Amino acid sequence: MHRTRLLLVLVASFALLFAACGEDPAPEYSDENREAFLASCTNLDEDDLIQTRLCQCVYEEAESSLDIERFLSIEEEMRDDPEAPLPEEIVELLAQCIIEEADL
Repeated sequence: MHRTRLLLVLVASFALLFAACGEDPAPEYSDENREAFLASCTNLDEDDLIQTRLCQCVYEEAESSLDIERFLSIEEEMRDDPEAPLPEEIVELLAQCIIEEADL
């Protein structure tokens, strides 16, 4: 998964969160957030089952292990410095998903 694609995924996800939440209670992960993440993460021009499964896994792992505030913070960090390495939490989630999907 390319850093640019992941950045786009996170930006789209957070845009949906902010648009949906407004002045409401603290943001939460939502179905709309998930759909935006998966749409941005997967290559719509190709039917790549492995990439789709990895994107689903990364989102599910983030949802279960990162609070939404940290997820939003990561997005902000990546937006502020697109050339910076991926945050360790995202690298760990992606590595875990690769291991799970490869049944290692």
